[in-house]
Amino acid sequence: MNKVCAAGTGSFLQEQAARLGVRIEEFSGLAFDSKKPADLGTRCTVFMESDLIHHQQVGLPKVDLVAGLSYSVANNYIEKVVGTRR
Repeated sequence: MNKVCAAGTGSFLQEQAARLGVRIEEFSGLAFDSKKPADLGTRCTVFMESDLIHHQQVGLPKVDLVAGLSYSVANNYIEKVVGTRR
């Protein structure tokens, strides 16, 4: 879908949903239930995945991890792919 970043393809979210044991069909519903999304930054998805694993190991709730992924991927895409074209 783009040549700049894998985050824009959606496959990263599918992979991380599987890591968290969440069906992709339930992903957005869980994200909306979060009160405090995990801060996973807007860097490359490789770094997001590392941050996700760390937050998972320290026991952040799954809803906050899913919401954090959603925000991070969306913001990454806007910053890296859309950029000044908005």
